[in-house]
Amino acid sequence: MNLISKITAIAFLGLLLGCSSKDKEKEKEQIFEKKKIEFDPQKRARDFADKGGGILGTFNKRGGDTTYNFATSNILWRASLNSLKSIPLQAIDYGGGIITTDWYSANDSDSRESIKITVRFLSDKVSANSIEIISHKKICDQTYSKCNISTLKDTFNEKIKEKIMQEVIALNIEEKKKERSK
Repeated sequence: MNLISKITAIAFLGLLLGCSSKDKEKEKEQIFEKKKIEFDPQKRARDFADKGGGILGTFNKRGGDTTYNFATSNILWRASLNSLKSIPLQAIDYGGGIITTDWYSANDSDSRESIKITVRFLSDKVSANSIEIISHKKICDQTYSKCNISTLKDTFNEKIKEKIMQEVIALNIEEKKKERSK
């Protein structure tokens, strides 16, 4: 490399480093901006939700009246999670209205058969028609190198739905007892 090329390269690097350091300074100023932090987590969450923040944002917004349906207040959601609590979960998305379990085997850990359950929420109303259960069964060969996946029958899905609806009833009874004791 000749001298002019070296000087040009050094000048170019200097410009790059100078620009990036200015950008970094601006980022630091934004990150370390002083803010008043509320120590009470309940109040902090309520304030955040009132500003339109939170996991769900402005979910279920009607005109000027805003209602926030958090997962803890949706009894059908809680009942579904309680009903599936003994099964490892793979994906949970309250905003998208879906719960998916991981593949699991109800038998011994050496079983070649496993099941996966998906609960889809079609509505936020408490009704058996508000959820759809989809389940799959995976059967693998002895070496686990080849597996076949099929959809399970509706009778299995109905049993899962019945279990969830029974849990809804139990949670409703529990909530009414709490309200009476207040």
